[in-house]
Amino acid sequence: MDVEDIALGHENKQRWNDRADWVWSQGEAHTPLIPADLCDRAQTTIKTRGTSSETGRAPRRSLRPYLFRGLITCGLCDRKMVGNPNHDRLYYRCKASRDFVRQHEIPHPPVLYLREDTITEPIDRFIRQELSGNTLAANLRSLADAHHRAQLAAHAADDESEQLNRTITDCDAKIDRYRATLDAGGDPALIAGWIRETSAAGATAAAALRMSAAPPQRPNEDQIAAIVDGLGSPLGALREADPRDKAELYSRIGLRLTYKPGLKTLKAEVVSDLEAGHEGPRDRRGPSLAAGLRCGPRPRLR
Repeated sequence: MDVEDIALGHENKQRWNDRADWVWSQGEAHTPLIPADLCDRAQTTIKTRGTSSETGRAPRRSLRPYLFRGLITCGLCDRKMVGNPNHDRLYYRCKASRDFVRQHEIPHPPVLYLREDTITEPIDRFIRQELSGNTLAANLRSLADAHHRAQLAAHAADDESEQLNRTITDCDAKIDRYRATLDAGGDPALIAGWIRETSAAGATAAAALRMSAAPPQRPNEDQIAAIVDGLGSPLGALREADPRDKAELYSRIGLRLTYKPGLKTLKAEVVSDLEAGHEGPRDRRGPSLAAGLRCGPRPRLR
């Protein structure tokens, strides 16, 4: 299961060899049940009907996608919980072997289950709160700050202004020497070529310096307000949205969930990639949501 952690165990998988590695007999071992050309046409038909590989096997399709696939982390072992259907309901499961529990010294039961329909409504309310009104404006400010910091860091890393200024200074000094050589009786044609070449190098450096001189600017408050007004309330119909659209939305906005079974709570955050990569007091992550994960249709908030 994990080459870095052999305590997780293993599972056997059978895979088809690449077709180029197949060994074909030189003659017919027995009379074919169907002609070879009919077999080839059948394989072509199968592939054109949506199969995913040369094996001719159709991909497995889920009738309903898991809304939080890859987004839920087990609060006990910090591993991703995986989808698992059970009794016509969708669950997220974290399974730990005895060897894994013993090795990591954690109070992890053999299997943890989290039912999807008990957390969907609280998470949707949390997202509507995070992406609407004043909260949306505050989140956009945080994202703008994080993005601006990243742009400034990239600008500083790519800043070649010092080298470009040296190039311009060197070119000016060379042209002065060439002119002095010309005044001293040097070959005008040869020196003119030197001056043209050096002038072109200096002009190129000056143009590059003008392009890189201005640091990136952070969006101002008027621009942020315009974004908020333009978005309005995009999540008003979130409850009735198609599950596939919701799953993509959860992933794109940076939703992160941590299940803490001991407290029967789920911590929800909306975290941008920029914020996740910066550890500092200016980071802002969405306020956490603690929802009691009981079997009732409406988990209590905490």
